[in-house]
Amino acid sequence: MQDLKKSNLYILMFPAKKVMKIGKANSLRIRISQLEKHWGPIDYNSSYSIAMETEKVFKLEKSLHFMVSEYSVAFDEGDGRTEFFSINAKEQVLEHIRLYLSTTGGQKALKKGIKESICKRNNSLKKHPVPQSKLFSEKSNRCINFLERNTANLKKVFFLIKLLLRYQSKIPFQYDVIEDNIYFRIKYHTSSQWDLIYSAIHHFNFHMEDCFGLVGWKVCVNMWSEDDIFQYQMDIKTDDVFLYRTYINTLIKNAIYKLPQKSGAVVENIPILDYERIFCTKHAA
Repeated sequence: MQDLKKSNLYILMFPAKKVMKIGKANSLRIRISQLEKHWGPIDYNSSYSIAMETEKVFKLEKSLHFMVSEYSVAFDEGDGRTEFFSINAKEQVLEHIRLYLSTTGGQKALKKGIKESICKRNNSLKKHPVPQSKLFSEKSNRCINFLERNTANLKKVFFLIKLLLRYQSKIPFQYDVIEDNIYFRIKYHTSSQWDLIYSAIHHFNFHMEDCFGLVGWKVCVNMWSEDDIFQYQMDIKTDDVFLYRTYINTLIKNAIYKLPQKSGAVVENIPILDYERIFCTKHAA
């Protein structure tokens, strides 16, 4: 019986498209089978995986998505289409995972190579048609589960905004709206404050399954820090054809607009951080 407290982080290579997919799955065999049907052959020998506690897998996956977001490869549709990145980001991803594992004190190691025979061992078995009623039941249950998770995330986002409203005289923050993006900056003084600010990004991730498949998006599309400033970049487009995403984005945007653009604790303006300059400086060092 599968341990539900464990999950797998995977990095799958799709050489024909020159992309890799960073995701998580309780069953690698089932997930890989689903992905190959839509995206084509996987280079098993060049792919990676690691089994860890579900919570750690979730946090590591999301941090990787944010870290290499500039390498994101957009697809119009398809299962897991928001989790594809250029293979040029592979070394950066692997280095981040190694650093994460070394700091968390875990004994697990990232494994290179996935056994193709395991992933395809059931292909020769006779397949029986699944009743439509069962398919509908499973799909509706997934939709409800996603709604519940999204609601829980929204509650946490609203709670964070309520805290900022309550303690605006003590917490230095400032934001600017440029086109469809909010650049929200906050100052921190200790490593524990940095950890708290960093962990908040996970509440801005949302997923929903509709008749076309699984849709996932990040309201907070980028984040970076310099000196004592932490900056979130939030994509708040509200003209999306996917109405549920428009609804979520509108709720978050309107809640943020309840905040003053500059809190009372700000002595001097908190500058907007230049991501490209910071990224180039760090990689040149």
